[in-house]
Amino acid sequence: MENMSAAPTNRLSVEIEFYESRKAEWLKSHLDDFVVVKDNHVLGFFKNFHEAYYAGYEKFGDNVDFLVKRIASQEPVFVVF
Repeated sequence: MENMSAAPTNRLSVEIEFYESRKAEWLKSHLDDFVVVKDNHVLGFFKNFHEAYYAGYEKFGDNVDFLVKRIASQEPVFVVF
């Protein structure tokens, strides 16, 4: 019988939790940079999304999830109609 009480793990949940735990520190030295995170490890900090994504793609390939996230004090809000 399956254990139904265990919550499913969301894709990138480990990476997002790691980002959130380091965000305050990174805001001091990497504001507006993009960070690439895989598991609990930082691949690097980059000046734009394309550089960050390409570095992650080169390192991990296209079949592995990794996080590319802008280090910002407030998350942007997008409205789609």
